[in-house]
Amino acid sequence: KFIWTIRKDPVDYIFEFLNPLLLPNQTSAGDFFEEGFSTKGSDRGYGLSITKKLTEKMGGTINIDTSKEQFKVTIEIPRHKLEG
Repeated sequence: KFIWTIRKDPVDYIFEFLNPLLLPNQTSAGDFFEEGFSTKGSDRGYGLSITKKLTEKMGGTINIDTSKEQFKVTIEIPRHKLEG
C-alpha cells in the first residue's frame, strides 16, 4: 500500500512517501539515490537521483528510512522557495 502526505511547518513543506520495502536489509539508504539503481529491473532508477538533485538545488533535504519494513522518503523544502 502506497501512502503519501504533504504538510507544512513554519519553515518547510514536508512531503512523505511510504511503500512496503522490497529488499529488506539488502541495500543501504544511499544506494537508492544512485542514478540507475532500481529494485524493479533495468532501464529504471532515475527518479530518486533526479529528485535529490532538485531538492538540494532548492535548499531542501531528502532522506530515506528503511526501518520497520517500509520504504519511507521524506523531502523537506523551504517554504520561501515554493511560495516565492
